[in-house]
Amino acid sequence: MSERYGRRPVYVYTTIIFVVSSIGIARADTIGAVIGLRFLQAVGSSTAQSWHALGCLLPQPARSGFRSILHIPQPWSASSPIFGGLLVQWRGWRAIAWFLAIYGVAMWLMILVFLPETSVGLKARQAAMHILPSPTTDSEPRRKKWHKLLAEETFNHCLLPLQSLKYLAFPPIGLTTLYISICFSCTFAYSTDLPYEFAVPPYNFSQVSIGLVFIAGCLGGILGSLTSGKLSDMVVIRAKQKMGDAYRPEVRLRVSWLGVPFVPIELLIYGWTIQTGQFWIVPLVGIFFFALGMQLTNSPIIAYYSEAVPGKAASVVAVHNLCRMFSGVVVAAVVPSATGSIGTGWFMTILACLTAVGALALEAVRRWGGKWRKEREEREREREENEPSVSTPPLRGEKTR
Repeated sequence: MSERYGRRPVYVYTTIIFVVSSIGIARADTIGAVIGLRFLQAVGSSTAQSWHALGCLLPQPARSGFRSILHIPQPWSASSPIFGGLLVQWRGWRAIAWFLAIYGVAMWLMILVFLPETSVGLKARQAAMHILPSPTTDSEPRRKKWHKLLAEETFNHCLLPLQSLKYLAFPPIGLTTLYISICFSCTFAYSTDLPYEFAVPPYNFSQVSIGLVFIAGCLGGILGSLTSGKLSDMVVIRAKQKMGDAYRPEVRLRVSWLGVPFVPIELLIYGWTIQTGQFWIVPLVGIFFFALGMQLTNSPIIAYYSEAVPGKAASVVAVHNLCRMFSGVVVAAVVPSATGSIGTGWFMTILACLTAVGALALEAVRRWGGKWRKEREEREREREENEPSVSTPPLRGEKTR
């Protein structure tokens, strides 16, 4: 939708959905209403996952650094258990929904005042419409019947967005998304497991203390975001100077490999130190370096998408987020039963093995991503050449030869 109508309108209207659904949650009286409104609230907040697309406005060497700055608030979301716990103790759970509604109104006003349209493709089409004269006809254009218009808009808004899943068939997108989805599911795994582990012996943490332990992942994520952005931009600038026209976007993925070893190693540290009841700071060290590795890996990949599929960054990032969120939900659902049956140590060992094997997908893109991109460009060029050309009728008063 953002590539069809522009990004600014999507942000404006989805924020309204977020505010209205938050107010509804605050006033809901049944669990069914809360679940349904929470779904709408998630729909309204989903556009926040596509802020990375704003980096398309910047030159290529600076994109990763810009996206790393956008990632900074994301690790800070780990502090939400602390703030949410304080709100619940102060005014009850409805206070969280009221706070989110007020926050949404503030964001909506800031979007209206400060956010311009950032879709490069939309602005190019609008400029072309002003430059090129439109052909005139004697009769007024026919208006579509209401049922045809309804069917067309339903298709555009409900079914057409699903076509973005086709990008998963493009190996550079599909393989990197597969790897990040595996790693992101591990984030959901330890986030779900951590409150249970620290609430029982030998830790016996209070609810506020359990919220505080999430700061470890928060700090690791911030450090990883800032570091990966600067390193990625430095690598791209040097590669452009050294390689010239032979530069390949896959150069960015060298930085991602700096974070790859952290992910499985720190999962093992967290899982086995929790299972053996080590001093509480030891598993938190594992969480810190896991979050650091995750951001070192993820940020360059997001910047790589805008170069691998130019002009389609919003759709690609949306598919990327859909896959990683879905994998996170699936893993979070099985965490309690899995850790209860085989133990936290062995469960994290399984996840660590999956991330290690998944890193092969990232290496495949780094090695053969350029070849796959060229093949895709050739196929698109052939398809454009094979499409029949449509002759434009002469304008009124123009003579034909």
